[in-house]
Amino acid sequence: MLKAVGELGEYIITEEELSPEEIFSQKNKLSKIQKVVCVVFDEKDNNLEYSGVHSEKYDSTKSDKYLYRIFNHRRYDLTPTARMASVEKVKKRWELWFGEYSKNYSNDKLIKSLREEFDRNKDEIFEDISKQFDELDKKEKKNTILTIKIKDNEEKYVGDFKIFRDIFREEAKKKFFTRKYGQEIESKD
Repeated sequence: MLKAVGELGEYIITEEELSPEEIFSQKNKLSKIQKVVCVVFDEKDNNLEYSGVHSEKYDSTKSDKYLYRIFNHRRYDLTPTARMASVEKVKKRWELWFGEYSKNYSNDKLIKSLREEFDRNKDEIFEDISKQFDELDKKEKKNTILTIKIKDNEEKYVGDFKIFRDIFREEAKKKFFTRKYGQEIESKD
């Protein structure tokens, strides 16, 4: 039975030409999203500098670039893309993500630079997020996500970077292969 389910999954992945990220993405949880609040960092001399915050209309064709998926514990998300119920909740999630969670990936140059710039500017970042969020109408506030963009020659979302795709895939897979008490389950073919 499990073998048949696996074969069905492989067939759907192949037929739909799904990327590894699309398999784990929670696009259905973004179906009502209307706005995306973007925290922008400029890449200069291989380092990131906080640039500002803007909002844009949600584009469902970019869902693989947002890389949205929540952890079961709901303390923070797999990537810095998060639903915005309030600025306070997002602040807690991002402080956890950039604090304890991203330490596991701080050997990556991009993550390290992002963490350092976030730490240096988090008060200003959340002040700017708050201003941008306050400008949205009531309906949009309920249907908004927050994400990061990194700008070199063009603006790129988290899903445009290999490290974020790797984090997304690896952490999403753990959900499927780890039991409640942290014991890994080995698949039997």
